[in-house]
Amino acid sequence: IKPAQYTIQLPSHGYRNLEISYDQIDEPGLYSDLILLDDIETPGYDISVIQTLVVPVQLQKENGHKYAVDADLPAGQMARYYFYIPERAEKLSFNLDVGEKGRGRLHVIAPGGDTETSSYAGVGEIQVQPAVSLEFTRPEAGTWEVVVYSSASLSDYKLKTTDYNLTAFMEGFKNPASIPPDNKYLVTAITEKITIGEESIVTLHFWDPDTKEPAGGVVAIEGRLYEIHNGMVQIPVIPETEQINLNIAW
Repeated sequence: IKPAQYTIQLPSHGYRNLEISYDQIDEPGLYSDLILLDDIETPGYDISVIQTLVVPVQLQKENGHKYAVDADLPAGQMARYYFYIPERAEKLSFNLDVGEKGRGRLHVIAPGGDTETSSYAGVGEIQVQPAVSLEFTRPEAGTWEVVVYSSASLSDYKLKTTDYNLTAFMEGFKNPASIPPDNKYLVTAITEKITIGEESIVTLHFWDPDTKEPAGGVVAIEGRLYEIHNGMVQIPVIPETEQINLNIAW
């Protein structure tokens, strides 16, 4: 994490926008850090803000739109995986294969927050099965979270860890370049006072053209992907002229 500046001055009852940039992270996973703000005239830190960054596996870039990983977990522990699913995928599936090397299950959280949980795979006393799967038709675009949980009762089966294979597979995805654009969104923009050469925050509102309600999904703005939250995306812009031009694609 790199703030644009390390020292700022605030007038009484005033505010300042502070831009925070992130180093390029290529390895998928969950990253967290803490931003601390300190008034030098008071003891201790005055503000602390946790920053969490998710770097998902881009399934549309994986060979055959498939990703697989082998790992192990101690009893009662969990591992998190993140997958970005683009628009227009027809099917998404997650498979957890344990065999007789442990006992585990899947928890899958969709971008909108809906959660599905599988039954257990691996050793057990009833309904024993070596693998479990969760499948989703026309999956929601965005970042999906997959949690692999290792049963806390492994010692009952004289095991210490759950060895597993997790596979994510996306089907029916078509490259957007081969699909003509549609009227998916109505877009409006609001910006602060524009000063050439100084940063301004642009707020873009995305509306459903039929219902006129705030839309959701993912858009590309100036070549970078953004998730639409409550129909809105905010981006920092340093204008070179009195007019701001943005390239937006979906």
